[in-house]
Amino acid sequence: MAGKASVADIPTEVKHCLKQFHDSVSTVKQQLAKFTEEDYLKLKENAKNDPLELAFIDLTYAYSLNSLFWMYLVTNGINPKDHGIKSELDRLKTTMARLNEIKDKSKAPKLDVAASKRFIKNAIWDPKVNDNDNKPRKKLKSVQ
Repeated sequence: MAGKASVADIPTEVKHCLKQFHDSVSTVKQQLAKFTEEDYLKLKENAKNDPLELAFIDLTYAYSLNSLFWMYLVTNGINPKDHGIKSELDRLKTTMARLNEIKDKSKAPKLDVAASKRFIKNAIWDPKVNDNDNKPRKKLKSVQ
């Protein structure tokens, strides 16, 4: 008759893996505690004037929850790559990349149109002025 297995019967390698798993779950719990509704509302309140920041907060929330669901599927023996969660995570990654592009675009230098017009106006050759003369060049009318 087989008796119940005790902790002493568990191989050392498995104990080590279980300890790491327990530590990881504890870390996830601590990080998840930061995502309480109260904290979420505080984050949104602090960023209410910046639509890009609001979008980043919402995307981070969605990605975090979907990642947790991915882990849930794995712990239940379900292959998440065959589940719809994979396409949802891919969609969120694409959206995050697009948001980063928009943020980077807003930081890009802007063209000073007036300075460009002055630069081009002064660089244009005037065929009515002889280049061999020492006379000043004739000013062209600005095209506007």
